[in-house]
Amino acid sequence: MTREITHMKAFSLALESMSKPAFSIGRIAPTPGLVDQFFNDSTGTGDHGEIDTRGPWNEGGEWVFTESPAIQAGEPGPAAAIVTESSPPVDEAGLGDLLIDELRDILHAEKQLTKALPKMAEAARFDQLRELFELHLGETETQIERINECFELLGKSARAKPCKGMMGLVEEGQEVMTEGEEKEDAAADLALIGAAQRVEHYEIAG
Repeated sequence: MTREITHMKAFSLALESMSKPAFSIGRIAPTPGLVDQFFNDSTGTGDHGEIDTRGPWNEGGEWVFTESPAIQAGEPGPAAAIVTESSPPVDEAGLGDLLIDELRDILHAEKQLTKALPKMAEAARFDQLRELFELHLGETETQIERINECFELLGKSARAKPCKGMMGLVEEGQEVMTEGEEKEDAAADLALIGAAQRVEHYEIAG
């Protein structure tokens, strides 16, 4: 409730700052069907598990009430229909090509990391940091497997495209390791962590 009130206040003030009436709808209207769907997420069990009360906030008019999946699972018969909407199953304006291009970029980025992470682990002074780099190496190898599975599902060859962004980050990481040789343990490891965070955020963005 607190979160919803916070949102309502923020949206109302934002509309007011643009000289718009309260609760006005922008250029893109809410998706019909989805906007009128109310999900009952109560399980109906436990100390406070009574079934949600029905009222004007979830019944009557255009409301579509959908019972909790947990409750539906224990009842015979088909589950209530859920209103959904998705993009058409066609390749709009080269989106398929874009997906393949991005996958090839991130595949090369991850492969570079499998070479850089062992060096960073070796450069780490504290055992815990070294272990974390080794753990992340295993995660990176798993991510490469997942990307290869994506290519297989898409019927495309798992060919990497040179990722210049990761090349730069790996090069910076090498500089950090070289400069760290002259630093005290804590400073050297903190610099390594900073380099690793930059790499991690590139992965997340990709």
